[in-house]
Amino acid sequence: MGLADISLGLIFGELFYREFGNGYSLTFSVVGINNWHVFAIFFAILPDADLLLQRKDSNHRSSLLHRPLFCYLLIVLPVAFYSVPLLLLSFWCLTWHYVHDSLDSSGVMWLWPFNNYYYQLFDRDHGFCLIKKRDEVEFSQTALTLDQVIAKDYSSLTPQVLFAIILFLIAMALLIL
Repeated sequence: MGLADISLGLIFGELFYREFGNGYSLTFSVVGINNWHVFAIFFAILPDADLLLQRKDSNHRSSLLHRPLFCYLLIVLPVAFYSVPLLLLSFWCLTWHYVHDSLDSSGVMWLWPFNNYYYQLFDRDHGFCLIKKRDEVEFSQTALTLDQVIAKDYSSLTPQVLFAIILFLIAMALLIL
């Protein structure tokens, strides 16, 4: 879970609020924060909930929450019975979380349970490409605490950190305008 995931949630929350906010309201209220933003951030960081709960990055992308087809059936489909706009919001926030993880990590098991391959869309050595691999090498060697993950990912100005900052600035601009 990181700044990019939260920023994506804010961006989608604002876009969905602008599209559906006047004609469709969600049933609970959080003081000072639009409900669309709350739901969007929730869905955008939901796949990383296991990381927050266990406070370790012990291969957390191998959990069921990082299996898109499983999450769509378990989370998005039931939301469809409640609200179509919320269905769209949950689908887009989860999907972009998985796309971000496919770009910024060792990949996501997009087709699980049909196969056990991780699909990665970006590699530091090859740039943009489609890589299919059996193991999640980056996370299988050592378990890190959440504090260590944050220090590792945000201790220097990498392209991933710049991407997260740009997304955050876009989210803030959308909220202000």
